[in-house]
Amino acid sequence: MQAKAPQHPRDVAALIEVLDAEKHASPWLQQYLDALERQKDMPQKQANLPTLAKQRGFGIIDALVAVVIFAFGMAALAALYVRMAPQPYQDINVMQVQASANGLFAALSANPSILPVNVTGATNVSQMPQDLQSWFTQTASVLPGLTVSITSGPNATGDSCTPQSCGITLQMSWTQLGATRTQTFNGQVGIS
Repeated sequence: MQAKAPQHPRDVAALIEVLDAEKHASPWLQQYLDALERQKDMPQKQANLPTLAKQRGFGIIDALVAVVIFAFGMAALAALYVRMAPQPYQDINVMQVQASANGLFAALSANPSILPVNVTGATNVSQMPQDLQSWFTQTASVLPGLTVSITSGPNATGDSCTPQSCGITLQMSWTQLGATRTQTFNGQVGIS
């Protein structure tokens, strides 16, 4: 009887069982059984090959997508840093302007004899009254491009400016990050 060549792995397994049952197997039959054993494992290995190839390609795509997402994240962080980096510098200038305005009102309160005072667009210390030159020098040292205008006006009750009571408008302009910023302060020196 001639055996039909197996077509399916289950047929190969059945043939191996039948031939193993024969105790008088010859060496060529043993070689044939070994070949059939190797053939039995082959369809499973071949079935796994497309899956492995697919997984390798998908892993590369995963890595590329991860790199692109990481690059976008880093670009967003860089943009955020560029936008926020000047902020502390701006805040410091605003605080210095407010402190300088308080200093001017304190200097005028300490020496009301210089009232009324009017200064328009002072950009250097020589344009300031003698009693305010040290204030201007100190303020100009911390604010680049400083321009100061001081205007005396009526006090809170509407009376004209006197050394005892005077309304003051202070306008300070300075250069910050290439642009000119201006802050105006209104205050009163003395009691009305």
